Amino acid sequence: MISWAVFYFPFANPFITARLMLSILALLTFTGLIIKSTKELPGAAPFNWNDLLNQQIQTIMFLVIVINISTEIWFHTFQNEKVARRMNHESKLLIPLLSIANISVIMVGGSNHLLTIGHATLLTKMLCVGIVGTCIGSNAYGLFGLADAIEEATPRSRSGRKIDKDTEDEQPPPFAMLSLATLSIAMAFTGKSEEQDDADCDM
Repeated sequence: MISWAVFYFPFANPFITARLMLSILALLTFTGLIIKSTKELPGAAPFNWNDLLNQQIQTIMFLVIVINISTEIWFHTFQNEKVARRMNHESKLLIPLLSIANISVIMVGGSNHLLTIGHATLLTKMLCVGIVGTCIGSNAYGLFGLADAIEEATPRSRSGRKIDKDTEDEQPPPFAMLSLATLSIAMAFTGKSEEQDDADCDM
């Protein structure tokens, strides 16, 4: 919840460092808690519900950092205040919903034996990829696609945008979708563990 606070800081220049440092310090602090909780388990313990819970919270904190950096780049580098603020407001709702959904799946599924740990791992990863893809992907498309169509009649600066010499149309930078694809692939393989017969243990 502390890491969510970065979305409530303004986009003013003095708060750039504050937004980034708060999210990073929250992640580092939680990493210390992960080490403490892991020490309470036997050394040969397989991938368990405690590991999955820690992994998902740590992943969501990392996604907060990624989204925060994306909004800062689109606000200060691309000079597109509308898209940056929209993505920031969406994150105020989507990230808490993702956190509550993933923690509920792990806590309820683990304590009531409604899901195996393998199914819970897959479900939580799909939720992460889906929500982050919605947040970053839709706004990236809006930044380089719909925003141009909506503001077509409004004079605006075209500096920093690649223009095709034949059609004179603006071409979206390729790294926006590439970064989203890379993030999705990384999420799919984060915390992937081998199947073990006794992996589905109690919390």
